[in-house]
Amino acid sequence: MKEIFIGGRGFGLWHLWNAVTPSTRWNDPENEIVISPGPLAGNTQYPGSGKSLVVTISPQTDIPIDSNVGGYFGPLMKFSGFDALELKGKAKSDVIVVIDGQKGVVRIEEAPLEPLDSHVLRRS
Repeated sequence: MKEIFIGGRGFGLWHLWNAVTPSTRWNDPENEIVISPGPLAGNTQYPGSGKSLVVTISPQTDIPIDSNVGGYFGPLMKFSGFDALELKGKAKSDVIVVIDGQKGVVRIEEAPLEPLDSHVLRRS
């Protein structure tokens, strides 16, 4: 898979392809959101290595789409040992996805009722 579907977009499309069926629509619980930074994420020698690709089924066209996202998330996810993150299903309440790079674990936790800034959440 990594040789044929190289890059964040390729990883995302491969995971999405294996998760959905031709009848899957954007609001179905089986639709996924796949976030993948690609193999060069966080490497400061290459421009654009701080970007991630988000792949899902579009609510407007019901076909796969991808979107570039910049920032620290992709490189930090890669440094934690993960090449892609697949999110599938619908939560009954607000949730937070926690990636623990020290333990190599991804968990989903219920979001607190009171509004918090994300930098405060990482301290807990």
